[in-house]
Amino acid sequence: PPTHATHVLSSSSPYHLDTVDYPDYIYTLQMSRPVTGRGPSESMSSPVGSDRPGSPSPLVSRANSRSRKPIVLEDIGELTEEEKLRSMLGYVDQSQKNVYMREDFCGACGIQHPNYRVLDTYPLCESCHNCLRDQADLRNRFQGTVQSVPLEICFATYGDVHNSRLAYEVTDTLQGIVNDYACKDRLILREIQKLHLMFNGDPSPDKPKQLRVRYRMNGVHGMITIDVMANNQVPEPIMLMCSPTRDLTILRGAYGHPKGRTSTGRMSYDVRENLQGLVDLNYGSYLYISAMMPISLKFGDPCIGYVKDLQIEFDISGKFGRIEIGENRGYLKKDLSLRTSPAVSPLIYVAHATYGLTENGIKERIQELNRWLHQIEILVNKRKIGLPIKVKDRQFIKKEPDFKAERDHLLQAEPSSIDITVKVQRMVEMQGGLELVIDKDEFDANFTFGNPCKGRKMLEISVKCYGHDSEIRTDSREVTAKGFQKNFILGKAHRFLVPVLDDKEGRGILQSTIEFRTNNVLPLMNIERAMYGHPRDHRKCFDVTSTIQNLVKGRMLVIRRSENLLKLFGEPCHGVSKVLRVDYSTRGFTGALRVREKNDCLVAAVELGFPPEIPEDV
Repeated sequence: PPTHATHVLSSSSPYHLDTVDYPDYIYTLQMSRPVTGRGPSESMSSPVGSDRPGSPSPLVSRANSRSRKPIVLEDIGELTEEEKLRSMLGYVDQSQKNVYMREDFCGACGIQHPNYRVLDTYPLCESCHNCLRDQADLRNRFQGTVQSVPLEICFATYGDVHNSRLAYEVTDTLQGIVNDYACKDRLILREIQKLHLMFNGDPSPDKPKQLRVRYRMNGVHGMITIDVMANNQVPEPIMLMCSPTRDLTILRGAYGHPKGRTSTGRMSYDVRENLQGLVDLNYGSYLYISAMMPISLKFGDPCIGYVKDLQIEFDISGKFGRIEIGENRGYLKKDLSLRTSPAVSPLIYVAHATYGLTENGIKERIQELNRWLHQIEILVNKRKIGLPIKVKDRQFIKKEPDFKAERDHLLQAEPSSIDITVKVQRMVEMQGGLELVIDKDEFDANFTFGNPCKGRKMLEISVKCYGHDSEIRTDSREVTAKGFQKNFILGKAHRFLVPVLDDKEGRGILQSTIEFRTNNVLPLMNIERAMYGHPRDHRKCFDVTSTIQNLVKGRMLVIRRSENLLKLFGEPCHGVSKVLRVDYSTRGFTGALRVREKNDCLVAAVELGFPPEIPEDV
């Protein structure tokens, strides 16, 4: 490699340092011909490879200095052996501490990106899945520029799912579709539209494709990946629309190795814009990632063969609202059902769960039985010497034969069990993600999990709740970024070891109920004010705020039409049709989640924000 920086940038070189400062570490190289001065929003009609900020060249340098002056090269040409050596070993300018490298060349495996012009949407190396261009690069190029329309298409491509050679830019076309609407705040694709006619070509005939769109919506960057069928049609309608209020904001997102990114930028990469895109497709308030969805289709695979984690830092704002329902002869005209509290899931992680007999379970159960038998022996000795014992102690002494029989059975039993971790995690999700309750009177363990062995068995479940901030990254401020009250969820853990017996019908009957709930520091829903009485005269109304607050159960407030309001609240005014008014607010959350990936799926579904409200039947 050359020993001086002048071999790369000299006084006679046709390149010059730009004067725009970028806060990130990525540098670009720009020709020293006259600058057009076009911003990102004005350069949408520029051809691919032009000098607009939205299309940088892959020649970059990484630096430790605080100066952030990009340099852009117009035509990068073919890789030379000297450039490969710089990228593989690193070329350091001793005077400025800069390392110049070719961004389209993977320094980890030595493979060049086949189509550097689409690095913003195809950033991964085809060989080792190393991230060649981080998502922050495009955000930095658009930083400081004024957004001229509510929804601005920063960069978009249409092409093959994996092969970047079969992809081309469609930024101008999509921005034109957005500009066709008067508000310029939405992008709508219908299932009847033929995308190859819209984009004037089919990059990968007779194969599934993807439309990848990176955009800026009201100052927040996002990215959506739309699957397209082989016939160039989307399987379902797509609507990306600006929301007047953004209730859920993704502060940070990363997917990859649990220990994070390496010093060379491998093993994990930024997925913040991907997550924000999923939120914006739900009108900016809700994020849901199913535990059955192949995660590699959305985020790729940064470290094949390794365990991966999805890390999300989020900010959920609260809400204010009012509901008003009339009554007739002391009964509501319709059910009052209110569920406006934000969802934060998964909060309960099933670390391990087995059903049957395990070596550790047998050992732990025998120790517990020996401890009980020792307590019974102490009670028997107290009774022999004439000391009084309680009634419950007498009932406990009667269980001595059962404890001895169970201990003898466990001493001779052979371990035989099945792993039910995934099934128990699904049970948590079905119960809303905030609790795990298994009722001994209604639950049949053999029907749900299968029967690994006849006779006595044990249900072992280890659960953890890391709280609203699993990564301990947020502060202790009591309000969210938008000024709403913030709620907190405390962390805790527990291990259940419950004996199970088979009845005559072959059902597995639990000997005790399993109950594990998360702890909220404050109520999820706060009733600001509730009045019941005359529809116009407030002097003839009762304040029922405390009564309504007591009716809030978890995330819901439900009052059925069969509920007698006169018995519940009293009679504020005789002979008048009354009204129940409820002013409520929900507290927000600012926190972080970490979800493990297993077999290309998340071990638990991710749910954040306010679920979409189902409209009432007319």
